[in-house]
Amino acid sequence: VGTWLRAPAVLWLLMPVAALGAVLPWHPFDWLYQYGIRHVVGGRPLPGSGAPRRFACMIATVWIGAAGWAFHAGAQALGYGLGLALVLAAASATFIGFCIPSFIYGRVMGKPVGYEVVQTRGG
Repeated sequence: VGTWLRAPAVLWLLMPVAALGAVLPWHPFDWLYQYGIRHVVGGRPLPGSGAPRRFACMIATVWIGAAGWAFHAGAQALGYGLGLALVLAAASATFIGFCIPSFIYGRVMGKPVGYEVVQTRGG
């Protein structure tokens, strides 16, 4: 929405949410799932956030801020480019389970200790 509206304030309001995901052992949206949605849909509890996911949230915090700055500075094409790329990266993680920043973290840092693949139902 912030990208669509070219609204730096909307993007900047998302930055603290992403930043909390970088510093806490869980993302704020996980809380909504853990204590609400999961009980309605009968889902399993989510695991805590590991280093790759926290790294992804850190990258997202900076990325959101950069997109907001671009719109604020009048660099509309850059703002749209950053915003669209962020939406596509988030969609990749959401819909196909491939998180680009987490993949980069794994390539640079190696597989974290205690890492395991979590299979979903039917997967």
